[in-house]
Amino acid sequence: MNLILAPSAEGAEPKLTLSLSNVPLSEALRYVAALGGCELTADEHASTLRPAAK
Repeated sequence: MNLILAPSAEGAEPKLTLSLSNVPLSEALRYVAALGGCELTADEHASTLRPAAK
């Protein structure tokens, strides 16, 4: 799986700490996106986390 982290326009990146057990990767990525204020998009080649549109 390829994961792309798109930079924010402000340059500030959120800091997150999670402790998860027995959680599928797709669900963990959704948690990270929600907590970090990001959008998660996916296609057949990669998943991308980018700042949410305001």
